[in-house]
Amino acid sequence: MSRATDELHAVAREATEAELVAVGRLLRGSGRTGLRPRVVLAYPGVGVGERISSLAGCTSQLAVLNLAREALERLGVEVLVLSTQDADRPQVGEMRDAHVQVDEVTAGLLPHVDTDEGRFLTRWSLVLGGVLGGTLFEDITDSAAHTRALIEVVAAKRLAAWAAVAGRAAPEHGAEVVSYPCGADSDGIVSFVADGTLVVKTTSTAVARVEVRALSRFAAVTAPGEPSLVPAVHGVLEEGERSSIVMEHLPSGTIEDDVFADERRQRVDPGVRAVLRPFVEGLGRAAGRTAVAGGPAATDYLLRRRFTVLRHHPDFLACFDALGVQGSPARVLGAAVRLPGGRVIPGWDEAVGRLDGVAHRLAPAEGALMHGDVHLRNMLRRGDGSPVLIDPRQAWDETFELVDGVGDPAFDLGTLLHSLLPMSAVLRAVDAGRHEDLLERGPTLSDGIVDVTGLALDLRVEGSLADLEADLVAALADPREGVGRARLAVAAASALAGWLKYPDALRSAEAWWAVYVATVWYLDRGCGLAGGEDA
Repeated sequence: MSRATDELHAVAREATEAELVAVGRLLRGSGRTGLRPRVVLAYPGVGVGERISSLAGCTSQLAVLNLAREALERLGVEVLVLSTQDADRPQVGEMRDAHVQVDEVTAGLLPHVDTDEGRFLTRWSLVLGGVLGGTLFEDITDSAAHTRALIEVVAAKRLAAWAAVAGRAAPEHGAEVVSYPCGADSDGIVSFVADGTLVVKTTSTAVARVEVRALSRFAAVTAPGEPSLVPAVHGVLEEGERSSIVMEHLPSGTIEDDVFADERRQRVDPGVRAVLRPFVEGLGRAAGRTAVAGGPAATDYLLRRRFTVLRHHPDFLACFDALGVQGSPARVLGAAVRLPGGRVIPGWDEAVGRLDGVAHRLAPAEGALMHGDVHLRNMLRRGDGSPVLIDPRQAWDETFELVDGVGDPAFDLGTLLHSLLPMSAVLRAVDAGRHEDLLERGPTLSDGIVDVTGLALDLRVEGSLADLEADLVAALADPREGVGRARLAVAAASALAGWLKYPDALRSAEAWWAVYVATVWYLDRGCGLAGGEDA
């Protein structure tokens, strides 16, 4: 049954089964597989209205979409446009990647019009998934106004659904939505007020299930009256292959600004131990309450095999071309590395071979609950000052996943160490576009040695950082001389190595080299300590 909706400047009805099948076929044909919330807007074509007045309005509609698309996509709703016209028009603008061309046969199964010039889709919109899923809007009287109104309505329904999952009343009309930076595994992270502030992360259903299980494990080992080390989960909304995790709201801002003494984030602040102590103690309590006898499989993968897996990972190898890294993977990874000051250390291949010979000494006597991604950007504080770790990670490199969350606490603490030296400095330079902060002059490769004496990072564990390292070693409580420090160093190398397959995060050859050199430096340090050397 059709019904006029003045506020949407259109007539609403349920899409027919044939229409839904036709749209689904188009989406799959364009590589958009799987169920997820979507808004699909059809238009005849740019310029068509100049010749056929009844089809006018496409340019204004696309202009609104170009501006408003982000409002839905940050809520995990994909926006697509359909047309019998191709996307090669300037007016399509940033919607080009969301454009799906419709052939005449398929267009005949959808609302369309046949003219002397050919067959065109009429102007209509279709909502897939969510409260309005399956609703088709046609007979649109004002395309730009309809597009704006539809986005507002879908967004409001989305917020109301999230509030309901958390057991809250729907937010007020026009509720402000605040967006936050999100990682590669999420569509968006937003907050809004609904009987208190909620935070929602939209991601794949597979990722959401793993993350919620990890958060639940940490929450389950929290003692009565003790603040949880992870944010509370208020509910999960699963929608096919995409899901939304509704969580506790935390004050914005991480602890990065509190642990560094300089704007470039290359020198830790003398007060770093006091800032990080609540986090380290919280991880220690969780590990103590979940200790399992026997060396965990995570140690063998994250502190040994991962380096071999990454060496052959397609994304790792693709970074060389994507970022313009000088030299082939074989030449670079097979070469020794000359550091500032002239010291030469083993490169990747030699260091990994050396690691294989000492890795058996790194295995702990017990495994325990592991967060998996304890770096500074995942470390927040509640209003009362209690520590919170967000975005747990339980799988790596499409190769290894923790079983029941049990891993090696050394990897969590080593990840924290890598964030302090030097990953925060690398990300800061990348964000600011100051690549000279990482590498003052490019490396040279000759006679089997990569000369990186132009490295602008100070790779030394001294002063306040050395004091903090001692705290991290103490938290591991490994009685073997030097082994705790060795485990930390190799774990830091592993955490750094993972960045070498993300060109979008590093963005330049300078950043790649900075991370690579730090990786082999930590490997050299860890292998030396494991072998009884003084590093």
